[in-house]
Amino acid sequence: MNTASLTHPQLSLEEWDLVHELLAREWSDLAVEIRHTSTSTMKDQLHKRRDTIHALLERLWPDAA
Repeated sequence: MNTASLTHPQLSLEEWDLVHELLAREWSDLAVEIRHTSTSTMKDQLHKRRDTIHALLERLWPDAA
């Protein structure tokens, strides 16, 4: 993704709630996927993705983390 073209969208509270819900669900679902993954390389990638999602949740909703 080209970061030079990124914009900062203005979202409604309802849209931010949806973003939070989707990130939280993905974070939770990844735990199950990690447990069911047999290769260490894939597990490492999934852990990294889960850590990134957790960091996003903490940055965007510090009081909820």
